[in-house]
Amino acid sequence: MQTLGRSPTGGRRRQTKRREQRRRYLIACEGEKEVAYFKWLSKRLGGTAILKPMHRWPAPEHVLELAVRERDEDQIAANESGDSDDVYDGVWIVVDVDDYVHLPKVLQDAERTGINAAVSGPCFEVWLILHHKDHQASFTNATSAKVQWAKIIGSTRLVEQEFERTEGHLATAVARADMLLQRHAKDGIPRHKRNPSTEVGLLIQSIAKATGIDTAAL
Repeated sequence: MQTLGRSPTGGRRRQTKRREQRRRYLIACEGEKEVAYFKWLSKRLGGTAILKPMHRWPAPEHVLELAVRERDEDQIAANESGDSDDVYDGVWIVVDVDDYVHLPKVLQDAERTGINAAVSGPCFEVWLILHHKDHQASFTNATSAKVQWAKIIGSTRLVEQEFERTEGHLATAVARADMLLQRHAKDGIPRHKRNPSTEVGLLIQSIAKATGIDTAAL
């Protein structure tokens, strides 16, 4: 007999067993571009995993508050549905280094509360740039990284068109991001001071490993 359970998007649906549900991931972001990117990526995953990106005021402490609140509400809903295991398979915050003085504490609080963090220095656009360019020199600031990304993509009318320029290059971006992170770690540079860097590749690798997704196909 089928039991009533929650759908991957938060609604209710008929299901037989928890394992038949697609994996769900909550991704709390600082900006609208990040939200648009993960919505676009979720479509690219073809239903293998459901990404639910959300954003709040552009400050890492607020992003963490959002992630904690949504995760806890999801757990309450799961308990009320009678399936306490039907919760997000992963909860992430996606934040920028920028000039946030509270970032080190936010990262500590995230780890303490069991929430993963993907930090980009100086900003999210570094992740996009690495799809096309092996950039290793420090950026002056977030604006300089955004300007470089704008030069790479040229004229686009929709934000989704920006992301379409990354198709087929995700595995390359992951490899380049990993190399940057290894270099910074070897040099003893803390996460909140790394430039250029991005941990978005770690987020995507985590999802790919859990779902069997081949990043080379993205």
